[in-house]
Amino acid sequence: MKISHNSAVIFNYSIKDEHGTLLESNANEHVGYIHGSGTTLPGFEAALDQKEAGYTTTIVLSPEEAFGHHDESLIIQVPIDDFHGQDLSLNMEFVMDEGEADEAGTIVWRISELGDETVTLDGNHPYAGKTLTFDIEVKEVRTATDEELEHGHLHFEGDEHHHHDN
Repeated sequence: MKISHNSAVIFNYSIKDEHGTLLESNANEHVGYIHGSGTTLPGFEAALDQKEAGYTTTIVLSPEEAFGHHDESLIIQVPIDDFHGQDLSLNMEFVMDEGEADEAGTIVWRISELGDETVTLDGNHPYAGKTLTFDIEVKEVRTATDEELEHGHLHFEGDEHHHHDN
């Protein structure tokens, strides 16, 4: 079966930065997406369009094609008191409730510095500003189920049963 709109694509991957340093790989985790759903990088989808299980490729995505450039305006300092004594740690991620999200969607903030008085938050993706090399191996291609299409992501056998708020 060829990868096309609404295909469930299960794959293995590794990501390296421009220096060849391994940033992440999925090892033995189930990883996949629904082709055409907009939930993965456009360059990633384009590279896999019309391919089949067993296909392997290496793609290089510039910051513009991947996670964008590093944006200094997404680095803010917040008084530590705003966290009401929460146990904080470097690289901890969370979403601050700022009311309605703007067109860009929800920002995931990561603690980049912890001071005595302030916490520095970085809203940039950790890979922002990097040219990334993806090594990809397509493991399985199938038609996404109606439930997966409704939820917008794949379900794997053995996954914890999860609920979606309507």
